[in-house]
Amino acid sequence: MESVVVRKALSVEMAAQMLGISRSMGFKLIRRGELRSVKAGTRTLVPVAALDEFIEQKSRINPIPFS
Repeated sequence: MESVVVRKALSVEMAAQMLGISRSMGFKLIRRGELRSVKAGTRTLVPVAALDEFIEQKSRINPIPFS
């Protein structure tokens, strides 16, 4: 039986794919302080929880109108 690995953090590229944005936009959001990240040596990682925080923060600023 193989064990399942649950990721706590993603590469910027993987996080960007999940958000539907480009890798460069992911790094731009990190530089602006809009998307939380952590450094592990030379790698920049985005905690999975940071994706939910980002979406929640942006949806409060620009709520989606109901039709």
